[in-house]
Amino acid sequence: MAEKNNYSSTSSPSELEKLLVSKAQKGDRESMAHLLLPYEQPLFRFLTAKLRHEDNARDVTQEVLVKLMRSLNKYQERGTFKAWVFQIARNEAINFMKKHSRLSTATISSGGHNLFDNQLDEGPSVVECLDQKERNQGIRECVSNLPDAERDVVNLRMDEDVTFREIAEMTNTSLNTVLGRMRNASRRLKNCLLAKGIVGQSPMENSTENPE
Repeated sequence: MAEKNNYSSTSSPSELEKLLVSKAQKGDRESMAHLLLPYEQPLFRFLTAKLRHEDNARDVTQEVLVKLMRSLNKYQERGTFKAWVFQIARNEAINFMKKHSRLSTATISSGGHNLFDNQLDEGPSVVECLDQKERNQGIRECVSNLPDAERDVVNLRMDEDVTFREIAEMTNTSLNTVLGRMRNASRRLKNCLLAKGIVGQSPMENSTENPE
């Protein structure tokens, strides 16, 4: 008869994660597994987008998980655990790219989230009306051409639902800088999708170009 584990409780996800961190730091292997395994696929998606090579991303994902296990005792609750996890992943990706000057351009993975959803709560998405398949393909191509810093913000927001505040924390930048990068990325992506003929500019957009 299957025994119910201690982790399925009425605790909120953040409270449960804190409990798992505390137990894992004391050497509880089951808590360590419950804590880190859910991050394996999100890390792989992020690293695939960052490195643009699935095999390299798979290798670095395993290295990140090992590093997380070894470094867990150093984690202090100054920010969210998720931000700490992705900060380590980002650093490992940067280190990998420094060691490998030539990276192949494999197709990056795409999450199911709409890139512009909940971005800055500025109204309807520019890609709202696109067919799902067209949208995913167009966004993948356009995202891959963004500057690195903007691409990181987009991938973390789109694929992993990391908050802007967490992105600021993990990249050691201000919240305004992160929001600025997202605005710039949104503008570039809109222009890219327009250039590809995937979306058309509405008359309303033409009449509201004047910034305040």
